[in-house]
Amino acid sequence: PGAFDSSLVEYGAQGAAAVRKLKVTGTRRSTAVLGLSPRTADRVRVYWASRGQRTQPLSPKANTTGLESKVAKKPGELGTLSVSHLTPQSFKLSWTTAKGFDSFLVEYSAAGVGSVRNLTVPAARSFSFVRGLSPATVYTVHVYGLAGGQRSKPLTTQVTTVSTRPEVPKPADLSGLSGRAASPSSVSLSWEARRDFDSFVVQFRPQGSEEVRKVTVTGGSRAHTVTGLRPSSKYTFYLYGVTGGRHTAPISTTVVTTDAPEPSSPPSPGVSDISADSLQFSWTVERVYQLFLIQYRAHGSFSFHNLTVDADKRSYSIMGLEPSTKYLVYLYGVYKMHLTKLMAFVATTTAPVDTNGVKPSRLSKLIRLSGNNVTDTSLQVYWAAESGFDSFIIQYGVEGATETRNLTAAGDKQSAFISGLWPSTRYLVALFGVSGNRQTRPLTTVISTAASLRVEQVKSILFGGLTFSNITANSLQLSWEADDVFDSFLIQYVAQGSESRSNLTLGAGRRSAHVTGLLPATNYTIYLHGVTGGKLSRPLVARLTITAVPVYDTLVSTLGGLLVSDISAHGMRLAWTVEEGAFDSFLVSYRDSMARQAARELTVPGSSHHVTIADLSPSTEYLLSLHGVLDGRRTDPIPITARTARASPKGLRFTKVTDSSVTISWSAGSDHADSYKVFYVQNKQGEPLSRSVDGTRTDITLSSLAPGARYEVNLVPVRGGVESPPILGHFTTAPDPPSQLKAVNVTQTRALLQWKAATAPVDHYVVSYKAEGAAAVRKT
Repeated sequence: PGAFDSSLVEYGAQGAAAVRKLKVTGTRRSTAVLGLSPRTADRVRVYWASRGQRTQPLSPKANTTGLESKVAKKPGELGTLSVSHLTPQSFKLSWTTAKGFDSFLVEYSAAGVGSVRNLTVPAARSFSFVRGLSPATVYTVHVYGLAGGQRSKPLTTQVTTVSTRPEVPKPADLSGLSGRAASPSSVSLSWEARRDFDSFVVQFRPQGSEEVRKVTVTGGSRAHTVTGLRPSSKYTFYLYGVTGGRHTAPISTTVVTTDAPEPSSPPSPGVSDISADSLQFSWTVERVYQLFLIQYRAHGSFSFHNLTVDADKRSYSIMGLEPSTKYLVYLYGVYKMHLTKLMAFVATTTAPVDTNGVKPSRLSKLIRLSGNNVTDTSLQVYWAAESGFDSFIIQYGVEGATETRNLTAAGDKQSAFISGLWPSTRYLVALFGVSGNRQTRPLTTVISTAASLRVEQVKSILFGGLTFSNITANSLQLSWEADDVFDSFLIQYVAQGSESRSNLTLGAGRRSAHVTGLLPATNYTIYLHGVTGGKLSRPLVARLTITAVPVYDTLVSTLGGLLVSDISAHGMRLAWTVEEGAFDSFLVSYRDSMARQAARELTVPGSSHHVTIADLSPSTEYLLSLHGVLDGRRTDPIPITARTARASPKGLRFTKVTDSSVTISWSAGSDHADSYKVFYVQNKQGEPLSRSVDGTRTDITLSSLAPGARYEVNLVPVRGGVESPPILGHFTTAPDPPSQLKAVNVTQTRALLQWKAATAPVDHYVVSYKAEGAAAVRKT
């Protein structure tokens, strides 16, 4: 036969009604039919299909032989199976195995579809790409090892291909980002989220710098403290919500760190023992401190490293430095959370000692992290990494919770077993590579444990209705509903920022509990489990804030900490600090500073600490005043001024997209910018990069991009040194073409084609060829 799209093999025992089907790719001319009965006459029909039409069948006769009286060679066992390179039409399978197999057989079928397709893989390979699939479809995959005509026990997994219509999280799901300077080197951020996210990403950079740093925060957090900042510096922070690997549009705020205190007792510094990767220094002080804080960074970098030293120490060695590099080092004394700057100096590490002509190796790279063998209380994690690590750290915890646990694996390991987990629970797993005293940035993944069999098999089980009542400054009443299927109940509660979790066990007949010993004005996360046969059900989870200790002298104004954030062309957010229960309500009045319009007022409930003002004019300075209201009486106003942003340019457009470049253009707003900053980052990996553009231009071309990759872009207009909110856009580069096509082993009737594969993932290649005067032939 000529070129066909596929082949279909139908087979079954003579006289039997059941017929089995096997689909084979069109380039194949043979296949193995397994699972037949010995000494049986089988009927076989083979069809070839092309463009939806199929040929008349061939019907060869087939008879299976009898079983050999001697014992046949028994195949060995396969190891582990993993899935990677998921796309809408394909995925890659990889497995581990011992030697001794003749080949491997991959069988796969879509859920609800009767036909099974297969692939035969040579014994020298332990991976295979499965292509030609449908998007957003669940496939069941079996991998067998074949030896001496027999096949091993299969490795089995289910794979869901990627959807072609992802649901992008809405930016409106995030709001209220605010920040305050916690110290000369740190800023505390807080925000609101209207739904659950997998995680949050905080990007930040000092004003005037092109270097962008980022940290990842668990999806259950609503606050985070960023450390390692420079004193007396203005920082812009961007917050993204992340769901399924996709980011929301960012919200932003600007915070200025505080000044570093002057030293109260000048020390006597001494720097010694400087090597290619370390330096030692010592100091003397006259005051008593609770501990010392060391901050250091390489010259030209804005990334600080923090080290704490016991109060009785007077010297310290900093390890893991880069050779021939200038470092700036600060020493602080810490007493009652107050920092005193004691010393600052610059030191340069020496050149590396190289007796063999070999440069010191860089830190090895982590490549991939995945999970498998998931049960209701355990899971196995697998990873791939370059050689050179001394060990690996696996950090895991319930997604959204602050409590985490660590496992350490040797540097030659590529998997770890995690037990003692909760059923039906999402866990955030992070992998760190450790080499010497250096540690990589983590790879992360989210894995859900299976349901508890005994509890989840009861389909009509009632377990819910978690409610709270009688909340005081140190206690609360907890109530719930449940069927009589549990042996007992377990209540766990943890304060925000604490790693200590308290437990309370109750009998099976209880449906309420009085929880005491709580801290006033504290956020708590509470977990309620049903316990059956020693196994925990999926928890009911709730978050609440314990009330503050009552304030009786309420005529004394407790208002303060007025802060303006989320400034846009037509709105801004006003937030303040106040003791809980101090006022019945708040009154916010605002008008433009030139008094061109009448003042407007907003009334805010006493339980709120912020308000969003949304009816403002662009590029206008406003005077805002806040009053506390109690029993109809107002406090004196607290004023603050703020200016709205200029109108932003319109949305981003992406043209001239190639495998390594793209042109980005936009329409300028009514107020022209002095300049623009363009931040772009590959969605799945890499660090953000930035470019600056003159304010007279409305386009830029980015080059040196990765082929077949999705990028996220933020355009930030800058006017008079003030940055407007960023404009978000996405684009995907084109896949790069194959190259270096050549023909080898050419004879009179055939030739072998070879080429360099594309860098980007591809579904398949199409080869077309023709002889002079003949029709063209295409093969996939």
